[in-house]
Amino acid sequence: MIFSSFFEEFPELVESEFRNIFVFGNDTHKYIPPGNYAFLELFCPDVDCDCRKVIINIVSVNPTKVWAILNYGWESEEYYKTWWGTNHKHYKPMSGVTFDPPTKDPLKNEFLTVFQDILKQDKNYARRLERHYVMFKEKMQEKERKKSAMKKLTLNSSGKQAGRNDLCPCNSGNKFKKCCLLKVVN
Repeated sequence: MIFSSFFEEFPELVESEFRNIFVFGNDTHKYIPPGNYAFLELFCPDVDCDCRKVIINIVSVNPTKVWAILNYGWESEEYYKTWWGTNHKHYKPMSGVTFDPPTKDPLKNEFLTVFQDILKQDKNYARRLERHYVMFKEKMQEKERKKSAMKKLTLNSSGKQAGRNDLCPCNSGNKFKKCCLLKVVN
């Protein structure tokens, strides 16, 4: 499953809800080099999935580079055991902050510690990630409803896709491009 960017779906929230950190020197961090690091939120676009997790890509601007990829599941491990099923061949603990795949890289582990500290210190950020998940899922459901409605709207009487110059499936007598196609596009 390919996860999708929250801020591509909600660009109007970039300025107010985008999270990043500045590292000015190595006096605080042993392995993380100085720079500006963005925490990009990625969510599962599958409307039938209720994984309740976010993938955080930690990216620097200059140079543009992904430094670490973290998984954050905010529900209890019991939730994930029930949701995923412990007998599933791909089951692994999902609660809390983890790597996928696991790593012993000290730089990535330092990013993991930084992210965990942010979640502990800023409860609003942790709640915001959960809220972003709900917003993202609602938007994916709305897109799915529109796609389904468009598909139904554009089928002609024989069950085939109506062409632009065909008579409109709504039986108005107008060409599809001058009638319901305008509704689908808008």
